[in-house]
Amino acid sequence: MRSERRRIWNCLLFAVLLTVLAFVSGGCASAAVTHYVNPGGSIQAAVTAADPGDTVIVRDGTYIENVEVNVANLTLRSEHGSAFTTVFAAANTSDVFRVTANSVTITGFTVRNATDVASGIQLDSVHHCTISGNNVSDNYRGIILYSSSNNTLTGNTVNSNSYHGIWLLGSSNYNILTGNTASNNRHGIFLQSSSNNNLTDNSANSNIGFGIILYSSSNNNTLAGNIANSNIVDDGINLHFSSNNTLTGNTANSNNRTGIYLYSSGNNKLTGNTANLNNWDGVRLDSSSNNNHMSDNTANSNNWDGVRLDSSCNNTLTGNTASNNYRGIELDYSCKNNILTSNIVSDNIYGIELYSSSNNNTLTGNIANLNNNSGILLSSSCNNNTLASNTVSNSIYGIELYSSSNNLIYNNYFNNTNNAVDNSNNIWNSTKISGINIINGSSLGGNYWSDYNGSDTDGDGLGDISVPYNSSGNIVNGGDWLPLVKAGAPPGRWDINEDCTVNFIDLTILSAHWLETTTAPFPRYDINEDGVVNFIDLAILSAHWLETTC
Repeated sequence: MRSERRRIWNCLLFAVLLTVLAFVSGGCASAAVTHYVNPGGSIQAAVTAADPGDTVIVRDGTYIENVEVNVANLTLRSEHGSAFTTVFAAANTSDVFRVTANSVTITGFTVRNATDVASGIQLDSVHHCTISGNNVSDNYRGIILYSSSNNTLTGNTVNSNSYHGIWLLGSSNYNILTGNTASNNRHGIFLQSSSNNNLTDNSANSNIGFGIILYSSSNNNTLAGNIANSNIVDDGINLHFSSNNTLTGNTANSNNRTGIYLYSSGNNKLTGNTANLNNWDGVRLDSSSNNNHMSDNTANSNNWDGVRLDSSCNNTLTGNTASNNYRGIELDYSCKNNILTSNIVSDNIYGIELYSSSNNNTLTGNIANLNNNSGILLSSSCNNNTLASNTVSNSIYGIELYSSSNNLIYNNYFNNTNNAVDNSNNIWNSTKISGINIINGSSLGGNYWSDYNGSDTDGDGLGDISVPYNSSGNIVNGGDWLPLVKAGAPPGRWDINEDCTVNFIDLTILSAHWLETTTAPFPRYDINEDGVVNFIDLAILSAHWLETTC
């Protein structure tokens, strides 16, 4: 019995020993290994010898080879960074680094000489890779992601490549590009048929073509805090047949064409971007770029327009600033059903212009100040637009309408050298209703005109003498029948000297002009503006005797 127990006990010990040995053996087999490559050695040989999870460290030096990274979860890095470790393509027709396995990290190399339709670094149908801290320059293409998703590109310098600096194509989706520099390439960063990517704090300056371009159904991407300046031939940021993208806080200045250009691209959101000093427009929505939302962008000192819409509809522009351009905001060639609200356009030649059958748009709460020629201009069959609660001041012409009809213009503030010119048939006031108007009066009706010389006889805040207001005949058909009168001004012309009391001073002034004939603009002592100072004027003055008027 005792020997039987000893035998069982020995078997159990042997089984435990085998289990421990198996565990130790397995643990040793799975331990990550670090491989070192010295100058004169082969990076490719080290990669080939590595297992998933290993690290290959390349010591300082110059290496000439083309490396295929086909080991998953491999880290390939230089020892001291890209300034000390350079890899030149041995065959310039092949990529320097070609990644065909998932979860690969490549960090800290200078990568050059893939000059014949090849790339410095190419990710080919892989996922979850990280490319960081590399200098990928003087190749045909810099970094290319082909059908590769969920990868991260961070802190790379991608300059002076013959074609694209960074190129995502073939449904390369859900990638993160952060803090990369792509300059002096054909195009800086190019997304082609690639969606749901995040581009943050990248710089794409001084490229021959576009700084950043989203092309061919590159949708649902987010661009935030990127800089695309001084690109030599084309635009800073370009969206081409791409929709549902979000652009926030980007800068696109001093480009040869337009700062931010949307072509046939809809449902995008542009917020807080800056597009100044561009050779063409600051921001342009072109060719059925519809249903976009632009808010709080700045577009100053561009040679053409601050913001321009061409043949684009149902867009909303809110709180944008456009100054020192040729035109602040322009709607051109059948731009319809757009809403412009609370934009500031100043120091342009033209503040806001609607041109060529741009119909059914709504302009509310905009400020057009100090524009050299016109605050607001509608021409060439721009019909059925609504302009309300805008402030237009300090221009030669406040608002001009040429061959444009049935526009509703009410509750605006006009204080200009010439407030209005209209050679068509437009509506200059709404129906009188109670409500706070643009000069804080209690009635809504027409517009405030700085040169309106009539008055309000019934205290409702709407002028009822010298109506309709027609800007000295420059509104050729009709005019404003309900001009707004500022609160605190004398409510009637019977307070002739405007000292807030109807008294003997007013009577003395009227007597001094007794039976005098007058012409428009009628002096205040011709109280009823009938062209003669007579008993009718005396009767009106008497009816308000000793009245306090302000």
